Amino acid sequence: MTRRDHPRDTKITTEDFSKQDTELARLAIAELTKKGVSTECKSCGKNNWNIFAMKIVATSATETFFPAATTMNVPVLSLTCLECGWISMHNLKILGVTK
Repeated sequence: MTRRDHPRDTKITTEDFSKQDTELARLAIAELTKKGVSTECKSCGKNNWNIFAMKIVATSATETFFPAATTMNVPVLSLTCLECGWISMHNLKILGVTK
């Protein structure tokens, strides 16, 4: 991935992730850019990110909607500010880059 494919001063770490994860991250960054999402950290105002496409395994906080044994996989783009550690996550399904 070239620097022009994502916001300036943004680093995409691919060493532990497949080409598919890298492509999901690229598509998600493109969607966020298209939607006008700021590239500045909401905590410190810097623009120095580490980006991963991942799935979070989650269970419901209450058993009203899901039994405790049921888990959900939430595909997300995780951005971690390399200046202050702020973490931002964006749902890849809502961004339309994964099913």
